[in-house]
Amino acid sequence: MEVQHLFLIFFAFSIVILSLIVFVELLIKFKRPFVLKAILCLMVFCIGWRAGAFIYIQYFGYNRWIFEPTSSIMLAASLSFFSLVFENKTKVYIICFGLLAVLVQFGVISYYSFFLKISTDVHLKDFGEFGIYISILKVGFGAVTLIINGWLVYHIYNKFQTENIYFSKLRLWSLFNLFILFIITIINFYRHSKTGINYLAEFLLFVGHFSILLTFLFRPTFLNRTDLQFSLKSFFTNKSSSKILDSLFIDIFFSKMYYLNNEATVDDLRKQLELTADELSNYIYNNYGLSTTDFINKHRIAYFIDLINTGKFQEYTIDALAQKAGFSSRFHLYKSFKKFHGGTPSDYIKSVSD
Repeated sequence: MEVQHLFLIFFAFSIVILSLIVFVELLIKFKRPFVLKAILCLMVFCIGWRAGAFIYIQYFGYNRWIFEPTSSIMLAASLSFFSLVFENKTKVYIICFGLLAVLVQFGVISYYSFFLKISTDVHLKDFGEFGIYISILKVGFGAVTLIINGWLVYHIYNKFQTENIYFSKLRLWSLFNLFILFIITIINFYRHSKTGINYLAEFLLFVGHFSILLTFLFRPTFLNRTDLQFSLKSFFTNKSSSKILDSLFIDIFFSKMYYLNNEATVDDLRKQLELTADELSNYIYNNYGLSTTDFINKHRIAYFIDLINTGKFQEYTIDALAQKAGFSSRFHLYKSFKKFHGGTPSDYIKSVSD
């Protein structure tokens, strides 16, 4: 076996091991929302499966059922994840496109396995005139993927221009992953245009997958504990008033991080959501189990703690830190800190600096 062949097998094996580590880590540490956790786990699983499938075909031969499906699933999962986090208005269309790509790929594989009955060890892209149609499908879906990828990059780059530590971390993390996914799509274009194994393309693809696994492992920690909630089944129902409220609340409170506004009040929030005070109170309590004020202050404290953990607290007084976390005064910071964390901000700062 050639040296480059052995190297790729070793690389693939290392990706399988890393994917297992990341998968278990996500199951343990990523708390909610469940939808985002499930999508991240699915992406990790696809990367691990794709690497394992590469090892399989080196010893047992090509099988399209083992090797092909992960590409469309990975595409659907990745686009869905970033659209859920950033592009609230068009997430339904992006998710539907991803599902369509998966259904088309499984439909094609099934058709040529059970109806036209082309042996599963034959690459469909190399099978006469059928291969041309397969290539056209792949190019079409790949082109739309690149367009969506570019739109998400543009949207994230322009929307998240802020010094907010959450935005800056999530923005950099997301843009890097989307860049890698862009490169992977380009590599797949090239791979499908060639016959047999192209060692350079496979190596670059593995580098991309390995990089994604590392970014998932060292993702922004606040993603592990966000209160953001999604319900997949609600994405495909009629636009009920409840669904519209969910979408608006996510955009105002989470995407725009309303709780960091020093002038945020229950009255102002309910006006932006076009609710009465009782309706807002019931909505937040039913979905998050807290009063409106406690819900706002809980997120402010979480942001304050993360701000301290960055090490930048030394540049500010406690009053300035309180302002950055959305509190109107040091008194409100201390009161909420004791309630949601315990102790005092001064003690926490001292424990971090020691």
